[in-house]
Amino acid sequence: MVTADAKALVTEGDQPSGALVRWLPSVVVVPFLVSAVSALVQHWVPVSDGAAIVVTSRDLARGHVPLLGISSSLSEVGGGDVVYHPGPMLYWVLAPATWLLGPIVGTIVSVSTVQATAAAGAVVVARRSGSRALTIGAAITVLVVAVTVFGPGRFYDPFNTPLPALVLLFVYLASWRLVVGDHAVAPVAVLAASFCVQVHLTYAVPVAVVLIPCLVVAFGPARWHAGPTRPSRATVVATALVAAGCWSGPLVEAVTNGGGNLLALASGSGGTFGRVGLVGAGWVLVNMVALPHVQVGIISDATFRRGPGPVGLVMGALVTWAVVRGARRTSVEGRRLLVVAGLAVLGAMVDAALLPDEPLEAPQLTWFKVVVPFAVLAVAGSHLLTRPPPVRRWPGVLALALVVAVASLPFPIRTSLDADRWLYDAVPTLSGELRATLDPSDAYRLRSRGGVRFELLQHALMADLDGHGWDLGVTARNRTYFGDHRVLSAGPEVTDLVVGPAGAPPPGDDAERVATFRPRIDEVARRRVERALRRWAIERGPFELTAEGENRLGALLEEQTTLSAAEVEAVVDRPEEVLDLDPSVAAELYRNQWVAQPALDGSLAADMRRHLGPTAVDVWAVPSTSSA
Repeated sequence: MVTADAKALVTEGDQPSGALVRWLPSVVVVPFLVSAVSALVQHWVPVSDGAAIVVTSRDLARGHVPLLGISSSLSEVGGGDVVYHPGPMLYWVLAPATWLLGPIVGTIVSVSTVQATAAAGAVVVARRSGSRALTIGAAITVLVVAVTVFGPGRFYDPFNTPLPALVLLFVYLASWRLVVGDHAVAPVAVLAASFCVQVHLTYAVPVAVVLIPCLVVAFGPARWHAGPTRPSRATVVATALVAAGCWSGPLVEAVTNGGGNLLALASGSGGTFGRVGLVGAGWVLVNMVALPHVQVGIISDATFRRGPGPVGLVMGALVTWAVVRGARRTSVEGRRLLVVAGLAVLGAMVDAALLPDEPLEAPQLTWFKVVVPFAVLAVAGSHLLTRPPPVRRWPGVLALALVVAVASLPFPIRTSLDADRWLYDAVPTLSGELRATLDPSDAYRLRSRGGVRFELLQHALMADLDGHGWDLGVTARNRTYFGDHRVLSAGPEVTDLVVGPAGAPPPGDDAERVATFRPRIDEVARRRVERALRRWAIERGPFELTAEGENRLGALLEEQTTLSAAEVEAVVDRPEEVLDLDPSVAAELYRNQWVAQPALDGSLAADMRRHLGPTAVDVWAVPSTSSA
């Protein structure tokens, strides 16, 4: 039986009046348009995993249809079989524009469109509540999430970890509309949720904990949802068809491979990292409200393992008071908004408790930064839905204008905060020389040596050369990134293009240098930083250099041609031996790794990024028979 209170709710199709609210979806799109133009003007190029994603997307037009997403870091930390992110929807979304417009313009257009659509969609869904104030609040929340997750003006990168953040915010708002009887959003909510989960595995728990209960309520008996009508048969059928279409690829792969990737993901990676556990999940609840730490700081395992501080306790008490007060005085619609926010927080807690299989670090769990703004919006909305603010509108308009202005700042892509900024210059330089020097009709296999930074460069060169019509192969080591069809076996007719440190030719008598990149480097400052690194190592004692959770010190030393096998073995057995290495070798190790343990001091880390990040590169052409 539907109560009179429930019947009084705003139903499908109702819209708040006013020109500002009608134009809000277009207003929140502005920062994403500015971001796209800024990326084009500054000659951005896809690098790292994003470049590999772009190449695979373009391969769709060549008949290579992926059924799964990009390989997951669970593969490296788990020590078992390779596992992939659940599905290929990111490839499907990027494919049309990257094929028609090329890997650079097409990627910027595709990713910016995804972000702008999610942002505008979240505002449209909030507007269906009929509340002007809540709609403005949703617009502000969208832009706060965008700026704190991606940084101002950087909404164009296809890196899969943060990419679905705004889509997740849309899923949260759409889930709320479902439980108040706004069934029309169901197909779009399932589409957005599928995108989140398929693009990155860590979104699976937060999406499932929120959306599944809301779908059950929306499609269940009439007394469960607050709306005056039942979902139409067309809505139910459309939702089912969208779900089937989105998950067709992973399901086909699972059926044809005895459970395949989905079964492997459900089984976990068997990694050795400790769980945050229930106690840690409890601290998540407290620390999430200790703004601004979680929202603008770097997320690490300490975020989820530390006890509550004074700020967390005070903020927790204030939030509890606001929630209780709002729940008592708000409407059915407001109370259900609070419930959906509670599910979002619960999803964050469960995710922290159950994700031991890979390191808890900023890139992996940036989606946590969606939860706090949505919860704040829900608490404020529980008051706004019952007691609209005074007629004065300028405070909300002013706040919105300020957030739009900050979000629209054309943030420079080459900054000292980014150790890989030199790639945006290295990629077009090296690609241009390779295209001018080599015959594209020959068979080439691209590989890297010398550390992580050169592997990122290799992926970027793959994408750039692919956009110029080159069909490059890779070694078997990179099959998880580019697919089996890209693996090119060694043979007398194959030439390896080896990307690596300058002045260090790969083994082989026939190696020929075919491209070079020499960044502008302040050699005096670089030597000063190298000496500071050495002093730091002496003061701190033994240290580790890790990537993807593994100690990579020995592997990197083996790639340093200036060191003998005995020197490498000595450093692997006794890490303090690295203090006896030439400072430039130690600097190369730091420059090409993700994490130094113990952590570098803040000023030293900043100097390292600024002066040791830019790397001189050579590309060598080596016949396969010579390099084997």
